[in-house]
Amino acid sequence: MNNVRNIGLVLTLSLTAAAFFCLAVGPDRVNPYLAAMLGLKVPASAPPASVPEASATSARVLDTVSDAGVRAHVARFTEHRSRVP
Repeated sequence: MNNVRNIGLVLTLSLTAAAFFCLAVGPDRVNPYLAAMLGLKVPASAPPASVPEASATSARVLDTVSDAGVRAHVARFTEHRSRVP
């Protein structure tokens, strides 16, 4: 039973040391080795998705929200001692 505990302790300490070493060295040096060990590849870039009627929706939102309305809401919240600045 004591051997199993020692093996677990050695593995835990070695993994902790390896993780600390990877953090100390930095991701720029470690990432190529990890990618090679794990077989990771750079993902293919996907074209941007088109959103139908996005410009109409954003225009409607910008027309609805006004500076005066926002200031009125902020004044109402600060009137009731809310934490909103």
